[in-house]
Amino acid sequence: MKKSNDDLKQLNEDLKSGDFKSIYLFYGEESYLKRQYKNRFVKSMIPDGDTLNYNYYEGGSIDVGQVIEAAETLPFFSDCRLILLEDSGFFKSAENALVSVLQKLPETTRIIFVEKEIDRRKKLYKVVEANGCIAQLSRQSDSVLIQWITNIAKESGKQIEPSTIKYLLEKVGNDMENIHNELMKLVAYVDERTIITKTDIDDICSVQIESQVFDLTRAVASGNSKKALALYYDLLDLKEKPFGILALMLLEYRRIFQVKDLVEQGCSQKEISQKTGINPYFVEAYRNRANGFTSEGLKNILEEIAQLDQDIKRGLIKDQLAVELFIVGHSNN
Repeated sequence: MKKSNDDLKQLNEDLKSGDFKSIYLFYGEESYLKRQYKNRFVKSMIPDGDTLNYNYYEGGSIDVGQVIEAAETLPFFSDCRLILLEDSGFFKSAENALVSVLQKLPETTRIIFVEKEIDRRKKLYKVVEANGCIAQLSRQSDSVLIQWITNIAKESGKQIEPSTIKYLLEKVGNDMENIHNELMKLVAYVDERTIITKTDIDDICSVQIESQVFDLTRAVASGNSKKALALYYDLLDLKEKPFGILALMLLEYRRIFQVKDLVEQGCSQKEISQKTGINPYFVEAYRNRANGFTSEGLKNILEEIAQLDQDIKRGLIKDQLAVELFIVGHSNN
């Protein structure tokens, strides 16, 4: 996370000073941040409406020759020409002629790449690293998200306590795009009230499917078959497929098993988060759930789900019935 924070700091400094690098690469899973910085850099580099000095390319079928031609074209009555390439796939594909162009880019040309995935071993990545700025825009920490949500709420004339924000994150996850959408729904929902509460979140926010499966497996583990089945039917009402729900349950039990194993190895909460990819905020919840199982018991559950998966694929049992039987079989009440 430190690397990501450093990257954001560098981008903000460049925007503030107006002293831009020739090449930028924005990549990572946080689409909200990629879009925000892309828009801010375009606005800062090119005046609104200047279509003569702005070239935009998108997708995996970009003509490299056109990009090179644009890169070598002098700007028209402007200080620079900006080229924006989005989801090009150039940083994962075979090398192309763009590599040599970036090494001798005209001073009047600036290029921004916005990518989902990259391969650091590719020469194109190394050229950008040597001649420009690379920013990895990843999922943000809880502390960053709490401050960000607090600021957005304040700008909207609302207040939301840190504990309520944590509750919101538990419900909707840590994707900033989704958080922003849910927060705007909350702002509209509370109307003239200034305080956003947990009750408001329960009333209006869309709970992530994974969060509901988390609650489902927790109900199963606690032996509450009535609640577990109710959650299962709620998921079916949301048009989730039983086979997909079973796959998510398998993922949940794997996480519990991983956390239990790492706890027994003496790993800290931070280390568990790093090794499993589980958001730090949820690690404690998984630790608590792991306490209710033995390692052998978890292995048996994982094997049972894998067998159900095979039985469904072979047509030996209907998917909806298979999940129902699993839920009831592992609940005591």
